[in-house]
Amino acid sequence: MVKSNGVGFLWGSATSAYQVEGGNIWSDWHFWEKQRGLEQCGQAVRHYEKFAEDFTLAKQLGQNAHRFSMEWARIETAPGQISQSEIEHYRQVIKTLKSLNLKICLTLHHFTLPQWLANQGGWENNQAIEYFKRYVQLVVKEFGSDIDLWVTINEPLVLATEGYLYGHWPPQIKSYRRMIKVVNNLAQAHQEAYKIIHEALPQARVGLAHNFFSLEPYRRWFILDEWATIRADNFWNKWLMKLTTGSHDFIGVNYYFHQRVLFSFNWSRGFVAFADPKKLNKEISSLGWEVYPSGLGEVLLTIWQRYHLPLYVTENGIDAQSEAQRASFITRSVAAVKQAQKQGAEVKGYFYWSLLDNFEWDKGYQPKFGLIEVDRKTFVRTPRESARVYAEICSDKI
Repeated sequence: MVKSNGVGFLWGSATSAYQVEGGNIWSDWHFWEKQRGLEQCGQAVRHYEKFAEDFTLAKQLGQNAHRFSMEWARIETAPGQISQSEIEHYRQVIKTLKSLNLKICLTLHHFTLPQWLANQGGWENNQAIEYFKRYVQLVVKEFGSDIDLWVTINEPLVLATEGYLYGHWPPQIKSYRRMIKVVNNLAQAHQEAYKIIHEALPQARVGLAHNFFSLEPYRRWFILDEWATIRADNFWNKWLMKLTTGSHDFIGVNYYFHQRVLFSFNWSRGFVAFADPKKLNKEISSLGWEVYPSGLGEVLLTIWQRYHLPLYVTENGIDAQSEAQRASFITRSVAAVKQAQKQGAEVKGYFYWSLLDNFEWDKGYQPKFGLIEVDRKTFVRTPRESARVYAEICSDKI
């Protein structure tokens, strides 16, 4: 593997606070679940109290890095009201990671907001940018020197489209205009966070994690499918990167989806439609998502050629139908990373999603992405066979 500033390739896995910690009663997601009678995150997988055990398992499984997020809603439970106990909790989280010699990739914002900010309009409110800046300044002051990689915001475009275009996530709004405003505010928030971190820590490495799609025309012979693919690429892959030009020390690549794009038109969906992979008899996950590991390599090479910035795979995972499928997925995905490197892409790390089974947002607890299985009743952790395959990859045995 290509070396990174004298540091070996980062092999890790990822988590996000709300999905694993449990007991978060200050978040907009917590209130949204309760109001709509949805499956509640509740205790999640009790990572809040079991983090040392979880990080020790990650280390034992050959990993040398970990990506996690801090929960803004825990830290700032009311406007300007900082919880010192939560600051101390995350200090212990970081201390534990460092004691295990695990490099730290910190995500500042992973989908959830403090409920008090959601009550003020969330990311539609321009003031959210100022609140986020204040939160970032606090985190930098308290933990800055201990962080190896900074991810400001996870998947801004996913957050905006799911919450403000499709209406699947809070606040469940369907408005293209309002979605655009949210994307612009998230992009500005990232840029402001980038400045704040670099003012305090000039040598810091800062980026965001963007959900990139692998796209191809459904019918390569049909020029309108080619046009639709370009249009989809401009929206899903290029738009956010253009809005945040000049504020990336690296690009965090989240990769889950390969889509064949066809041209179609109706008033509700516009011009672009994605073809259903199940109808093409391709391999799928338990969620029905197409399994297309080679697309990761294609995405990495394309991004490298566009931006010539260091790349980290900040998320890549599968809700597998079997352990054989998950192990195969990981092996093929890493092979795709290596192939991209051979073709010149500067890829410096790979974080599998996820270290643990967790709460998968609107899909609840049914999906199982974890390298480590978590018993929902006892919360006992059991590494899966795929975790051992990944451990062999991390140690360069395969």
